[in-house]
Amino acid sequence: MVARSLSQKEANSYRQAAAAKSKGSDSKTKARRKRQRQQNKRKRQQRRFCYQQAAAIPQILR
Repeated sequence: MVARSLSQKEANSYRQAAAAKSKGSDSKTKARRKRQRQQNKRKRQQRRFCYQQAAAIPQILR
């Protein structure tokens, strides 16, 4: 295997990829974060709904 020096352009693209990875903005991480956000939203709505139901019980029983 011959070791060759990277062209300026290649080096930059590698550097950018590394930076994006460390910052967590590559597409995989983005997708995971998006999925997580939607899940949280769903859970939050579910919780809110449960609270409403729980709050309504005393009125129903009265």
